[in-house]
Amino acid sequence: MSGDALKIYQANAERLAQQYELIAPDALYRPVADLLPPVGRMADIGAGSGRDAAWFSAQGYHVTAVEPVAGLREAGLRYHADTRIAWLDDQLPKLLRLRALAPFALVTMAAVWHHVPAAERNAAMASLAAILAPAGRAIMSLRQGPVDPARGLFDADADQAVILAAQYGLSLIGRRTVPSSQSHNQHTDITWTWLVLQRD
Repeated sequence: MSGDALKIYQANAERLAQQYELIAPDALYRPVADLLPPVGRMADIGAGSGRDAAWFSAQGYHVTAVEPVAGLREAGLRYHADTRIAWLDDQLPKLLRLRALAPFALVTMAAVWHHVPAAERNAAMASLAAILAPAGRAIMSLRQGPVDPARGLFDADADQAVILAAQYGLSLIGRRTVPSSQSHNQHTDITWTWLVLQRD
């Protein structure tokens, strides 16, 4: 995970958490809703304010919310104090603490991959494969649009991600591209590509 991105998120944690909470998870995950696995153990990597983790918990999933930014974890604990979510301070690419809790039937990683530098992506994908149960699914959204490495925003080519996933035993079972739901992203032609991967 890019250190530059982590610093930016920590400095703006409260404002960002408020913005995250305005997005409805049921609308966010609608493009891949038909590919969600049955209720079970799941991990939400880059959980932010806990918005998605709380939504999945309400569906019956047993959720571990992984968030390396202390300010966002603190916001999540406030916003979703009555939700059964286990919070964990961990980060890509190694996910050392999360590995100790594996396996998971579902791992979500929304708006995270573009913050992982190219040099760390092999290790990150290896970690993703390692924490999935057999036939477990990983759902990730990849930001398509302008990049800014100084802000920890890197190219997130979907084809390259699929090829890399295959090297670690993760097969593509779904791919959908959708426009951004945020108006400031729409003005810069940012779209999101959802990938659903299944462990062989």
